[in-house]
Amino acid sequence: MLILSLPFFMQCSTAPARMEDLSLKYTVTRAEVGEVEGIPFTKTICSMWDPVRKFKARPDDLLIAAYAKAGWCG
Repeated sequence: MLILSLPFFMQCSTAPARMEDLSLKYTVTRAEVGEVEGIPFTKTICSMWDPVRKFKARPDDLLIAAYAKAGWCG
């Protein structure tokens, strides 16, 4: 059950009148995209993929994998 107060509806109905111009003021540049084995990556990653592919783990190696920006390294 969704319960919304009257002030919420009043804010929603007047919000468009108070919104500023939302036109794009800045240009966003995006990295060029390439593919490695059918998977899209940035061109920078594509150019470094051969060493990654050739990597051979040793029995005493420890691999730590995490989602991007999952922690702080400093």
